[in-house]
Amino acid sequence: MITTRQIVLTGIWHKRQGMKCQDIVRIKQDQDHATLVLCDGAGGCKKGGEAAEIVSSIILDMLHINFERYLYFPYDIVKREILLVIREHLQKKAIISGINEQEYGTTIVAASLDKYGHFVALHMGDGRIIMEIDTGIYTPVSSPQGRNNGKATYLTMSCNMMKHFRLYQARKTTTRRIILLSDGVETLLNELSFDDISKEWKLNDNMDELLIQKLQQNEEKLFDDASIGAIGM
Repeated sequence: MITTRQIVLTGIWHKRQGMKCQDIVRIKQDQDHATLVLCDGAGGCKKGGEAAEIVSSIILDMLHINFERYLYFPYDIVKREILLVIREHLQKKAIISGINEQEYGTTIVAASLDKYGHFVALHMGDGRIIMEIDTGIYTPVSSPQGRNNGKATYLTMSCNMMKHFRLYQARKTTTRRIILLSDGVETLLNELSFDDISKEWKLNDNMDELLIQKLQQNEEKLFDDASIGAIGM
């Protein structure tokens, strides 16, 4: 049976500004597979939060409905199909609002996992995707991608999206769990000594459970919005 879980916490900075959380997490689930999308609207963009809402909704529907096709179709065809819809929606919004389309900036972290352990994952910008390949053994799928020496990240509408939108198709693995993290969770990784993100981690507990507990314990210290989503069996 496929299960999902999520936590979304608003950071101190947005609380002080009286702003709502810019992290959007969406989940769609049926008996055979589940899809989870996490978009972090860019604080430096006027419409970052709105972009996160729009893009997360688009990807949730497209990835869940087209999962089987996206698992086997050529890499570039899948990327173009998804990005075309995102670009059209955000450009239309920008025209209606009368602002530069680059103000609709958000990162993307998404995954769809079926009951056989196959998955399709999508990533643009910061955030992380981690998978459990055996009981208690976790390995990275995708890591943050930044520019300007790590001072900025890649966002929708303000970069070459075809180049920086990453797609992962896992047809031969038997993945037990997929975990999505927003960049606000990075400090937790350091606290828990996950300092080398290129290596496997061996834990006695579920990593998502461990991170969620730690996030709740440190909520008052979180400067940035922080979100975790997980799909497991």
